[in-house]
Amino acid sequence: MVTRLRMRFQVKGCSNRHWFNLVIANNRKFRRDGKHIEQIGAYDPYPNERGEKLVLFDYDRIRYWLGIGAKPTPMVAHLLGLSGILPVYPPTLKLAEKRRKIIAENKRKEEEEEEKRILEEQKKLEEASKHEGGNDTIKSRELEEDVRTNNSVIS
Repeated sequence: MVTRLRMRFQVKGCSNRHWFNLVIANNRKFRRDGKHIEQIGAYDPYPNERGEKLVLFDYDRIRYWLGIGAKPTPMVAHLLGLSGILPVYPPTLKLAEKRRKIIAENKRKEEEEEEKRILEEQKKLEEASKHEGGNDTIKSRELEEDVRTNNSVIS
């Protein structure tokens, strides 16, 4: 009988504003929103004003039921892994790695676009300076070459 115990979420709230109770239920007798043996936590998936999702656990009772042999559902195992009660749920690690790759790729693309934008601005400035006074650009290039040759002679 002990192996039939499941740690699952019981759906509560309105049709457009769910929240969940973490309950211990007999897997065969009590279905999703039916009777439960004990409520040991709650989870509100909608962020509050500060952007926090609220999770409430009774850690002592969770450890007790895990010790007896209650099996958590995948979503419960995910939250218990994030809270440190269980090892991190493996799909959570895969999802985190996937998100890290996407963020790194987006960052790389933004850097490339920024470099392209800077190069285009430099080209525009060079073209504008050529049209305004071609002699100035020639003189500045000659000065740069003189500085380079003097530095190479000195060193």
